[in-house]
Amino acid sequence: MGDIYYLGEKNESADARMFQCFSFTVAADKHGFYLYGKPFPIFILDVKVKNIKFFSDHVVTDKKSVWFVKLESEKLDGINGEKATVKDSTISDGVNTWQCSDFKSGNEPMYTKVAEQ
Repeated sequence: MGDIYYLGEKNESADARMFQCFSFTVAADKHGFYLYGKPFPIFILDVKVKNIKFFSDHVVTDKKSVWFVKLESEKLDGINGEKATVKDSTISDGVNTWQCSDFKSGNEPMYTKVAEQ
């Protein structure tokens, strides 16, 4: 496999063998997501990049975990990837629910855990 370049410079930290582009702004390798070229190294060892699929424009799953990937990337803890659904900006598995925003304001997160049933 070849090397990964970003803005004309070789990216030594990206793993070209595992690198996968999902959209114009979202990619991933074994370390985590890249959003707009910025790395978010949040994966745990058992994440397989080839299993990651989009639920919606900004919500992805590997059928185990669920991540919100808009301006930053965050694993939505407690969401079962097999049972998760996305409706508008709400992600739920019937037990845990997260609300995700379209905007970022200062240091406020773009996602909030809103309910446990």
